[in-house]
Amino acid sequence: MNTLTKRKTKQIATVLSIMMAGGLLSGCSFLKKEQVQDKEVLLLRAGFTQKFSTGPENLAYLKTFKQEELIKLADTSDTIAHLNILTESDKLKSGNYYLFVDIEDCDCFYWGSEDTYNKYQDVLKQQKIADFGSPGN
Repeated sequence: MNTLTKRKTKQIATVLSIMMAGGLLSGCSFLKKEQVQDKEVLLLRAGFTQKFSTGPENLAYLKTFKQEELIKLADTSDTIAHLNILTESDKLKSGNYYLFVDIEDCDCFYWGSEDTYNKYQDVLKQQKIADFGSPGN
């Protein structure tokens, strides 16, 4: 092969490598988004409440949280007050609350009590059994 042909071959290989890497990254992004959506379905099944951002100030506040992770909030935290997530009956209960923020996909968050979190753990176990069979198999 002459020098020009070698250079063209190398350029084509480089372009193909970049295209393949882009495809892999896109695929990873799709899988992550799908995993987040699956988690949100499980949160709702367990009894978490979904709420949408109520405006720019609320959205800015939600962006301060780690995204797409379940976060434990201390009882009567400023977050609970700021997001105005408790009903009057909730305010009578004590305990921790949990928050899952998803700004990227829905400008929303999910929240639940300690009981809801425990139900979520049960739902996760049931889902794993459904996906992979019983632990003894």
